[in-house]
Amino acid sequence: VGLVIMSLGWPEGTPLRQAFNFTYNNFPAVQFLRSTYKAGPLVLIGLALLAGMAAAQLASALRGRSGLPPGLAKIVAPAAVLVLLALAAWPLVRGEAIDPLVSWKSIPKAWTATAAQLDSSLPENKRAMILPGQLYSFYNWGGTVDPILPALTDRPVAVRSYVPYADQRATDLQWTIDTLVQQQRVLPGQLTALLGLMGVGQVVTGTDDNRLLSGGATAADGARALNADGGLVRLGGQGPITSFPATAGTIEPDLRLAQVSRSKVTGGRGLIRVLPSAPQLVVDGSAETLAALAAVKGLPAKDPIFYSTDRTTAQLRAAAREGANFVVGDGNRRHVVVASRLRQSYGATVGANQSFSEDAAVLNRDSSAGSDAQSVAEYQGIVGISAPFSPGVAQFPEHRPYAAVDGDLETAWRADRNLNDSEWYLQLELPKARDVPYIDLYPDTDAEVQVTEVAVNGQRYPVHRGWNRLPVRLKEVSLITVELVGVTSPGPERLGGGGIRELQIPGVTVSEQIRLPIVVANALKGTPLDRSGLQYLLTRTTGDDPYRRDTAGAGAQGSLVRDRGDAEATFARRLVTPGTRSYAVNGLAGVAASAPDSAIDRLAGTRGPLTANSSGRYLGKPGWRASMAFDGSRQRAWLGTWKGSGSASISWKSSTLQTIAALRLAAPTEVVRRPTKVRLIADGRSGETVAVSSGGRVEFSSPVSGRSFTLQIVEARFPSSASGLERQRRAVGIGELTGDALPRLDVPSSGAIKSECGDSSVSIGSLTVGLQSSGSVSRLDSGVPLEVSACEPSSPVRVKEGSVVVQTLPALLLPEIVSLDSPAPAGPPEQTGGGELISAGTGTGSNRSGVKVDLSGPSWIVLGESWNRGWTATCDGRDLGRSQPIDAFANGWLAPADCRSVAFKFAPNATVQRLYFVSAAAILALLLMLVGMAIRRRGEAEGLEIGLKRLPDPDPPDRGGLKAIVIACCATAAVVGFCFSLRAGVLLGPAMALLVWRGVSNRTFFLVAGGLLATAVPILYVVLPVEDHGGYNASYAGDLVAAHWVAVVAVTLLGAGLLRSLLRARRG
Repeated sequence: VGLVIMSLGWPEGTPLRQAFNFTYNNFPAVQFLRSTYKAGPLVLIGLALLAGMAAAQLASALRGRSGLPPGLAKIVAPAAVLVLLALAAWPLVRGEAIDPLVSWKSIPKAWTATAAQLDSSLPENKRAMILPGQLYSFYNWGGTVDPILPALTDRPVAVRSYVPYADQRATDLQWTIDTLVQQQRVLPGQLTALLGLMGVGQVVTGTDDNRLLSGGATAADGARALNADGGLVRLGGQGPITSFPATAGTIEPDLRLAQVSRSKVTGGRGLIRVLPSAPQLVVDGSAETLAALAAVKGLPAKDPIFYSTDRTTAQLRAAAREGANFVVGDGNRRHVVVASRLRQSYGATVGANQSFSEDAAVLNRDSSAGSDAQSVAEYQGIVGISAPFSPGVAQFPEHRPYAAVDGDLETAWRADRNLNDSEWYLQLELPKARDVPYIDLYPDTDAEVQVTEVAVNGQRYPVHRGWNRLPVRLKEVSLITVELVGVTSPGPERLGGGGIRELQIPGVTVSEQIRLPIVVANALKGTPLDRSGLQYLLTRTTGDDPYRRDTAGAGAQGSLVRDRGDAEATFARRLVTPGTRSYAVNGLAGVAASAPDSAIDRLAGTRGPLTANSSGRYLGKPGWRASMAFDGSRQRAWLGTWKGSGSASISWKSSTLQTIAALRLAAPTEVVRRPTKVRLIADGRSGETVAVSSGGRVEFSSPVSGRSFTLQIVEARFPSSASGLERQRRAVGIGELTGDALPRLDVPSSGAIKSECGDSSVSIGSLTVGLQSSGSVSRLDSGVPLEVSACEPSSPVRVKEGSVVVQTLPALLLPEIVSLDSPAPAGPPEQTGGGELISAGTGTGSNRSGVKVDLSGPSWIVLGESWNRGWTATCDGRDLGRSQPIDAFANGWLAPADCRSVAFKFAPNATVQRLYFVSAAAILALLLMLVGMAIRRRGEAEGLEIGLKRLPDPDPPDRGGLKAIVIACCATAAVVGFCFSLRAGVLLGPAMALLVWRGVSNRTFFLVAGGLLATAVPILYVVLPVEDHGGYNASYAGDLVAAHWVAVVAVTLLGAGLLRSLLRARRG
C-alpha cells in the first residue's frame, strides 16, 4: 500500500493518478498529505516486519548448523544487527543525516540585529513585512525550511512563501503586493498605500538569498522596485555591504546594499483599527483592483473595505443608501496562478465556461458566486477558442489561443512545449454550424522550429512558410480543431511545439474583450445611487517588468522569462453599469514601444533643426531615443535593440540640404555593442558599407548629400572588457553622433512635458475621448507611466445604464490603467461612527486582551489578522458575533457606540490544545500496554506463535485451472493497469496467467521479486546515466524509469504471492 501511494500512479495519466487528483482536489481533509513521500512510514513498517520474520527464519535455520561457539554466536548476532542498523541509517553514520541544504552553522548577525531592531522600534500596532518574499527559505549561508526572521523576533512578520496557509483574501493581498515587487510593476505611491492597508510599519529586505533555491528576485531588482514607490523611508541596514549587478539584459548601475535593510512605511492602518460603519468602500474585483486603485491615489485612508462577494444583496443595497462608494475592476480574473513561480506567474484570462486541469491553481475567494464575480474573456465572431497548456510552468498570455485569430501577424499562438505532441492543437467553436470550404493558415515558423503539417478535424495538410490555403471542405461544423502534426527542428532535439500566427475562416472575424465582475451591477440595479460614488478601473494585461519591454525576443519558440511580451497593447473591457451616470476619465499611460522617437521629443520639448528617429529603443525606454545622440553629450545615448546585421538604425531629417563626408560615432557610457560597420542611406539611396575605426570615425569614399539620412548598423560588437553578464544585453548604442557641421538638438532633462489632446485616447461605446498627459520630463525618460486625464475635464462622459465597451486606442501613450470615476451626485455622505484606538492591548498569537477604544457611534472593530471564522471578539464581556471579512484580509466586528474594552480569541486553538492532552494520554496508555504485555510474556517459550502460519515448506507447485488462470489474468491486468499504467496491465495480465498455468510456486514468486529488488533495481540505479543538478533534477524520475518498471514487476509478484498464500492458509 505504501509503495503504491508513493508511486501515485506514476507516470502521469494512470487511472490511479486521476483518482488521487480527484480525491486531493475535492476532499480538503486529505490535502495535508500533499507530498506522497509521507506514506514512506508504511513502507518502512512493512520492511521492518519482513526483516523481523526473515531474521527469525534465519536464526532458526542456522541454529545448530553454524558451528560457531555459543558465546561467539551471541556476539555475532548483535553485531549483525548493528551493521544492519548502520546501513539503514547510513547518512547518520556518515554525519550527513541533516541535508546541508537545509542547515546552517550560525545565523548571521545581520538577521539577529534586525530582529532586535524590530523588537525595539516597530510601533506596537504594526507588523513587519519581508519584501521581496521567497518561495523557499534558502540563503547563501544555509537553508531554514521556514523564513528566518519570524523565528528571531517577537513582533509579527509577514512573508510570502510557496504554500499559502492563510485565507484566500489574505493570500491574494499579500501575493499581489509581493508580485508588484517581484515582477517590477510598482508605480509611485502604490506600494506604500497597500502596505498601509495591511498594517505594515516596516519593510525588511534581505540580499543573501540563494536564488537558485529560493526562487526570489535579485537583490538589485528588489531594491529598485521598492525605490520605485518613492514613499518608503530608508532606516539603514545590517551586515556587510555588497555590490549587486542588475538583471541580465537590463542596463542599470550596480547597487551597493547591506545584507539586511529596513524601510519605514509612513501612515496606514494599524493591526487593531477602529473604522466608521459608513460610508463603506465596496470592491467588485480582487486585490489587483485595490492595487490599481492605489496606483491612481484612490485607496481611502479610513473607510472600511468590503468585497462584493462578502456582502449579501440586501447589504449592498443598504450600503448604497448609506453612501457607500463602489469600485469595479477587472481583477479577480479567471486564470491560473502558478504558485511555484514568482515570475510570469499569471495565465491568460479565459471564458466563463472554460475549466482548468485538476493540477491548476486558481485564486477565487468565493466559488459560489460563479463567474459573475470574475473578470472573464468574451469573444465576438466565435463562442470560444482554447488549447491545452501546462498550468505549473511560466505563463505567456501573449501566446494564448486568441493570438492565432486576432488579425495580427506579429502575434502567435504557441503550442505548449511541455505537453505531449498529441496535445498540440487549437480548438475553435463557432456560434452555429456552417460550411467551411477552406481556411487560411500562417504557421509560426522560424529557424529553430518549422511547422510542416497540420490536421484540420482529422484531415492532414502539408504547410510551408507564409500563407497556406487549406481546402478543408467542412460541412455543417461548429467545432474546428487544428492540430500541429508535423513540427521539426534542424538539430536532434525539437526546440518547441510550433504555433500559428494567423488562422482565418471565411466570413468569421474575431475580437476579444474582458467582461468585468457584475455582482455590484446585478445587486444595485434599480437602487437609488445619488449618495454613492461609482468607479471602474481597467488595467492592461502585461508580462513582467512591463515598463522595460525587450522587443528582441529569442526566436519564435523562445520560452525564457526574459523573452516575455504583453498580452495586450490596447485592450477592450465590457462593463455593466447599474444606472445612467456621468464619469470623469483619467488614469496612467506609458509611451508605446512602437512610438516614434520624434513624437517623444515633442512631448519632452526638444528643440533644434533636426528631427531624429531610430529603429527602436532598447527595452522601449524613452530616455534612449535617437535625439540623445545629437544632444552634445555622450552621457546620454541612443540605445537600440540589436537583432542582427542591419536590424538597428538611427535617422535624422533636416529642412536644409546637407553634405556628409565623414561621421564620428562616440561610444556610449553604457556597456553595449558598438557599431563596427555602418551604411549611410541618403534620401532613400543606399550607400557603401564602411568600417568604423577604433576611435569611432567613419569616412565615406565620396561625400553624401541629402535631407533625410539613415545610418544603418551592419555589424557591431561589445568592447573587449565587457563581462559575461553585460554581453547578455541585446543592445547597440551611439553616445554622440557628430560630423560635417551636423547640428545639435536641445533635449531637456527636466521640467514639465508638453502634451497635446489625443496623445492618448479611449472609446466609450461610440464616443472617443481624447486624453492628455501631465508630468515631468525625467519621469517620461524613465519609462514610468504618466498621469493622463480627459482633455475637457469639465465635460464628463455620460454612460447609460447597461452594458458598454471601453477600448483603448493606438496612440503615442498607451493606457496602463483607465479610471471612469463618478462621484456621488448628492455629494459625499456624512461619516457614521468611527473613533479612536486608545490601546492595542497585550497578547500574541491566538489571544489579545486589554484593547481600549473610544467610539463616536456604531463602528467596525478590526483585527488585522488573516480572516478566519474561528476568531471571536467580545466587548465589555459581550459577544460581538461572527467576524466579517473586512479590509481585503482582516476580521471585523460591528460594535455598539458604548463599546470600550475589547478582547480577541482564536477559538480553534483551545480545541487543538485539548486534543494534544488526549493524544498524550493515549500514547502513555499504549506504552503501559506494551510494558504489561512484555511482563506477562516473560519466560514464554522461544518462537512465540503470533498468529502467522508459515508457508508450506517446500511450497508445492499448484497448477491452476481455467477459472484460476482467467481470474489471475483479469485481476492482474486490472490492478496493474489502474495503479501503474494500462500498457503494463496489458503485458503483466497474460504473463501472470502463464505463471499460474505453469504452476509456479509462491516461493519462486518471492525469490524472483526479491532478486529483482535486491539486485536488478540497484544495478539500474548505478548504471543508468542521471545528470546531477544538486538534488533538483526535474527529469530524475524519467531518467530512471527502467528501474521503476522492474520494481513494478517485483511488486506484482510479491502481491500475487501474498494473495495466494493468504488464500491457501484460509483454506487450511
